[in-house]
Amino acid sequence: MTILFDIFRQGGITMGMIAAASCVAWYMSIRNWKEIKNLLKDIKSVGTSGCDIDRIVLQAHLMKLNSSTAIIKNLAALLPLLGLLGTVLGMLLTFDVIEQHGTSNPSLLAGGIRQALLTTQAGLFSALPLLFFHHALLSRLRTITNESDLIFHKLQSGSKPGKQRQTIITEQPDV
Repeated sequence: MTILFDIFRQGGITMGMIAAASCVAWYMSIRNWKEIKNLLKDIKSVGTSGCDIDRIVLQAHLMKLNSSTAIIKNLAALLPLLGLLGTVLGMLLTFDVIEQHGTSNPSLLAGGIRQALLTTQAGLFSALPLLFFHHALLSRLRTITNESDLIFHKLQSGSKPGKQRQTIITEQPDV
């Protein structure tokens, strides 16, 4: 645990911003994943039972999920930029040390370079898994949209949605 605190201390304020943005993005991602999973389960039960579902409520829920998924994407895009900001701040710190003490003592220069590298690494390591998870969320949202459109089309045309259900639903594996 002490190592983690040391890394945050060496990374400076930017490391805290990276951690905060990453925590918010992962919280939203996991919340969306659970909501999408429940929504997909509800849509499948509607399709097999033939009972009615409110299309407007479903579309509003999908719009909310799409909106929060876009926020996740934006946070994933922000994380490497925060890492770059930490790189710039670390290099500025290094140049301040060079200005004050010269280049005769490399250990003084190491703090700024360490900050630059740690924040870049943290920004990239935080963003990459979020981008993959964002893609999985979008894929699930597309599945829900397609499933609900097919079910509503079947309900409007008067046929029972459960009869041709095997060709309509394609279960996606849990990630």
